[in-house]
Amino acid sequence: MKRRASALLYVLMMTLATSAIVMATINLAASGHNAEVRDERKAMAGAAFDGMVDQVLSDSAAGVLTVPSTRPIALDPVGGSVTVTDNGGAVAGSYLVEGTMTVGGLTYRQSRIIGRKGTPNPFFYVLFSNSSLSSTQAVVTNGPSWAGDVSINGNLTLSNPSTQINGDVEATGAINPATLSVTGSKLQGVSAVPFTKLPYILIPALNPYLIEAILQLPGLLIDGLNLGSGYPLAYALLATQIKGTFTGKGTIYFPGDVTVVGDMFYGDSNSRIAIIAYGNITVAGSVTHLVGHLYAGGTITFQASSAKLLDTGSVVANAVSIQAPVTLNHDPAIWQDPSEGYRLKLPGYWP
Repeated sequence: MKRRASALLYVLMMTLATSAIVMATINLAASGHNAEVRDERKAMAGAAFDGMVDQVLSDSAAGVLTVPSTRPIALDPVGGSVTVTDNGGAVAGSYLVEGTMTVGGLTYRQSRIIGRKGTPNPFFYVLFSNSSLSSTQAVVTNGPSWAGDVSINGNLTLSNPSTQINGDVEATGAINPATLSVTGSKLQGVSAVPFTKLPYILIPALNPYLIEAILQLPGLLIDGLNLGSGYPLAYALLATQIKGTFTGKGTIYFPGDVTVVGDMFYGDSNSRIAIIAYGNITVAGSVTHLVGHLYAGGTITFQASSAKLLDTGSVVANAVSIQAPVTLNHDPAIWQDPSEGYRLKLPGYWP
């Protein structure tokens, strides 16, 4: 009996051992399968994120990228979203792309820093001149991260020791002095940024700025204006002077020269205007406060001697003459959303 009992016990132990081995084998196989599924889903999430980054780069190169922005991921079976933000404060000239991807109930997160692409536009900068610029006056540029950037198609010399460029400085020629204070990069010998000149139109009735004008402004002085909504275009029939408070968003076009004869302000924080002159824009010596995106097919001159503040906007011209201290605060709306340039009828974006 003892032998039979021992034999039965032996068989039972072997059965249990075999069952344990089988279960371990099954668990191992299941574990391997689960790991394989997780790896497969992780690869799907990574591929979806790569595709979204490629789309962001494509939009940037085409000049249609809005920053900051969030876009959904709808690449079955991958869902989620990616967010694009400016990363210029950490790495000059860059975006941060962050993605959250969901596949089969699992969530994956990735991020990537990418360089800004696309054709540079003068309105991406707070100060742009299509020719060399030299000044002994203090020039200060400001803006969030990259927004205080300066671009010159030519040589740049800003010799006043109080000059402070809070951003990058680019020039097709030389940048002087070597001690110029710049928080970003100094880039010499770069490719020229294309400057769009307004064409000469002999017959005013054929000028698209007149054809599309919602408002035709009589008188020699524009003393403030409420542009309302809808980005209206105002055409200065006779005016050669401007000052005052401007409310709303829109554009004022001058077919010749214009002089800023008094301070300019915004009526509220949502206002944004563009002042476009076929000829020259002169800021009188007594003026201390300006607003708006200023474009001149000729020269923008800041006359001596009062210090001047542009708050907020940009300065874009074929040439720039700085004869008084200036502080330029950039409105980066056009960089963040290039379609804003079209709405403001800016050269290079419209018509």
